[in-house]
Amino acid sequence: MKRSIRTWAASIGVVLMAAGGVALMAAAPAQAAVAPNQLTFNPATGTDQSAPTVLTAGPCPKAADGYRATVTGPGVFQPGLQITNPQSVNLSTTDPFPVQLENSMLDVAKDAGATQVDPGYYLVTVECRTLFPGDVVGTFTGWMHFTSSTAYVTGANVFPDSTGEPSAGASSSASASASATPSATATTEPTTEPPTTEPTTSSTTTAPTTPATTATTTAAATTGTLPKTGPPAAGLFALGVALLIAGGCIVLGTMRFDRPQPARW
Repeated sequence: MKRSIRTWAASIGVVLMAAGGVALMAAAPAQAAVAPNQLTFNPATGTDQSAPTVLTAGPCPKAADGYRATVTGPGVFQPGLQITNPQSVNLSTTDPFPVQLENSMLDVAKDAGATQVDPGYYLVTVECRTLFPGDVVGTFTGWMHFTSSTAYVTGANVFPDSTGEPSAGASSSASASASATPSATATTEPTTEPPTTEPTTSSTTTAPTTPATTATTTAAATTGTLPKTGPPAAGLFALGVALLIAGGCIVLGTMRFDRPQPARW
């Protein structure tokens, strides 16, 4: 009877340890997933020689008295490189604030030993810090997508695996067609058609389209509505450690009771 109870308890311990291992493995990708769209870039598009300003989605915590900006990405950027030195210029603990990226991406790449910026996604992180001793008390993140080694785009829908990221070709053709339509209507209105038909075509084609799209994109960028990227890594990690400890204690306890007891005379 005692052996069956010990076997049952050992099985429970093994199950808890397995569950803890699964939780720890799930915590790794959850920790790597970073929410985009907490930074708004100005200019939104540029080159590898641009040094844009980023606007945070909110204030730093009250404990912060400074900030620092880093960038992480492919190639030499993989370990994370500093792009703005620790400082307190424009820092706010009550409102969003601008952060000037002090170097261009090309300069940062050259300082790290590369000759160009590799195409891909780059994560800019603004760390809210205590300047002494340098603890990080909050972060804001935003993505730059280098579609080539010399040109980048940003925006509310620009992040890895995004399904709504606009393509450069589509945006240029759309802007070209938008600029061409008013000129065509302006030339044909007075001459060929009577005034009863022309106002309907011009009002339906040009007026409603562009303001609506710009309004939605700017609103999404400023409000910072972020997609859910995964479960909280800290909770999963703590759960995994707790399950591993509990399961290990149970298994060790059953092994201890299985030891042969000395004969009593």
